[in-house]
Amino acid sequence: MILDTMIEAFFLAWRPGEPLTLSTCLRADAGIDPQIQAVISGAILPPFGPSAQAWCEIHQLLRYADAAGDEDRRALLRERARDHLVRCARAHLAGKPLPRPRRRAQASEDRRATGAHGARTSGTSRDTELLPEAP
Repeated sequence: MILDTMIEAFFLAWRPGEPLTLSTCLRADAGIDPQIQAVISGAILPPFGPSAQAWCEIHQLLRYADAAGDEDRRALLRERARDHLVRCARAHLAGKPLPRPRRRAQASEDRRATGAHGARTSGTSRDTELLPEAP
């Protein structure tokens, strides 16, 4: 049943005249369920060499997801890990350098820390967050 689902998704994404390759399933506009793309990506991205760092980043995101107390946050972190895996597999198939996890911008308001009474405290702010902080 799983194989049938993947084969059906593959042929729905395939365009006549293009080569029959796994990258067909991983195109962003393929219309294939992201979970299926993640399964394919996990099968083609080697766990060694340059992609070892990507697997560590994916594992870290999944650890944060497992530790998240809020189910919505847990789902968001799992989606980030899945999306990063698919982006890495696309790059791997294209022979390009593997991407780092996407940074997400924090709120646009002033990012410097303030004390209890609104006074600025020393230290620097982080404009972006690579991975969520541990709980």
